[in-house]
Amino acid sequence: MDVKSLRQLLAIRANGSFAKAARALGMSQPALSSAVSRLEDTFGVKLVDRTPNGSELTQIGALFAERASLIIAATEQMIRDSELLAGGETGIVRLGIGSAMRVDFMPRFVSALAQRYDRLGLHVQVSDRDKLLPMLMNRELDLIVCAPDAELAHSGLVVTEVLTTRVVAVAHPDHPLASERGISRERFAEFPSGGTSAQKYTNVTILGEAAGNLEKYVANDYDALWPVVLMGRATLLVPAFVAQPYIASGQVVEVDLQWAFEVSFAAITTRATHASPLISKLIACARDVGATLSGPR
Repeated sequence: MDVKSLRQLLAIRANGSFAKAARALGMSQPALSSAVSRLEDTFGVKLVDRTPNGSELTQIGALFAERASLIIAATEQMIRDSELLAGGETGIVRLGIGSAMRVDFMPRFVSALAQRYDRLGLHVQVSDRDKLLPMLMNRELDLIVCAPDAELAHSGLVVTEVLTTRVVAVAHPDHPLASERGISRERFAEFPSGGTSAQKYTNVTILGEAAGNLEKYVANDYDALWPVVLMGRATLLVPAFVAQPYIASGQVVEVDLQWAFEVSFAAITTRATHASPLISKLIACARDVGATLSGPR
């Protein structure tokens, strides 16, 4: 049974008739009927029943179709892996970028890739880590760049750090904390603050038992949090490179904290994809871009 035959069987299941399946496959109905008959003869079983309303798979046909989906997916993954391992700099690379890196890192990274590999096509997906990781595991993405999680060490994925930066607290210039110096965790926690759900900057391991007030505003994208900060209603814990444009424009100021911590972002791939020379080059490019954003520690 070849992949073409499997796709034909899946088309009949999806469309409910030989005529509709043939149109979807771009072939004639007699040719599809002959192909299914040959498949049935090969295995000695009835795969499709014709009904007054169309066609439907028999019980064994449904079992074949279920296995067919897995075989086709595995075949496509093998083809994809072989293309990447060939080491060329053409074709399409599917990138996932974490939401926190959308504003500053992503434009620089995509621009650098376009300049270095002008024959390479890029398909970019921007989302939070919890959505990107399943897409990577399902081979819908070749490479993602986002904040890693401690659990990734046991996932079988390959994690390469590309950027480590300070996490800063920022506030509107009129916020009460904007003019204070040497702010303690306890003082900072007296005011509502926000951060991203994926990176959990405001969890109790960092900010103590008062963290509940600091998680009043939580989102998976900083764009959702900036309005309340610019209104003076909350502070924001954010990677320094994300805050820099707002600080430079005077819209916010960095709050002077007694304590400090950092956040890392990483390039994450499957082991098979990581063996690709092209993917290795893309990770190196991500690290080059990351070095421009790390800033003083």
